[in-house]
Amino acid sequence: MGDLDGVRIKIARAEVHLRALREGLNEFARSKPYSIVVGIDPQTGDQLFRVADEPAVPPDFPEIGDTLYNLRSALDHLAWQLVINGAARIAPTTRTSFPIYNNATLFADARAQAKMNGMDSAVKTHIEWYQPCFGRHRNRDHALWSLEEYGNIDKHRHLLTTPISSHDFLWQPGGDPVHTHDGPVHKDTVLVRFPAGQEQSHLSAMPSVAFDEPPAAGEEVHRALHFMHHIVQMMVDDFEARFF
Repeated sequence: MGDLDGVRIKIARAEVHLRALREGLNEFARSKPYSIVVGIDPQTGDQLFRVADEPAVPPDFPEIGDTLYNLRSALDHLAWQLVINGAARIAPTTRTSFPIYNNATLFADARAQAKMNGMDSAVKTHIEWYQPCFGRHRNRDHALWSLEEYGNIDKHRHLLTTPISSHDFLWQPGGDPVHTHDGPVHKDTVLVRFPAGQEQSHLSAMPSVAFDEPPAAGEEVHRALHFMHHIVQMMVDDFEARFF
């Protein structure tokens, strides 16, 4: 087995869970967990498509935690190999892991630095470059910190709760809405608003689920996890090219 084969197995396993999550979400969407009613805004004349009743409660999706676990584990396996591959030839310890911090003071703390004991200085510098606390890449930072936070919540506290949400719509005959809703929905949530003169005869929504707490509260779960998967894959490729 090559240096990073185990790391890539973890990433591949996360992808399996992502596919299973997609299938579960599609099945949930087919159950039509809420109905849509059409009305007219008496003040503006806009056509409104809104949620008629309180939506059904989504089922638990354990694949969310399974995906998070394997992605986070992939980075920790990477850290282990970075120590083994280091010039100091120091054996990894139970503290060895890939640090992810949203606070620069905590990252500089001895406990965080101990996670990188035995790694070459260039490796430590590169790990620092990826830290969300330094704000070098907004989207990547957000994905990494979400991975860290949600991974800890799912592993140590409870299953992640996911309110029903809507993120994609199709309408006929066509036109430009003045508003489309993206995120969790409740009774009377206005999903799409069309200006007077562009009334639509039909609108369909794709129900899904969103994260219910920070740092990615309101974001569609599969989309967010898919981006985390992309970031972890990119990071592993980057470290492999530089240090193996």
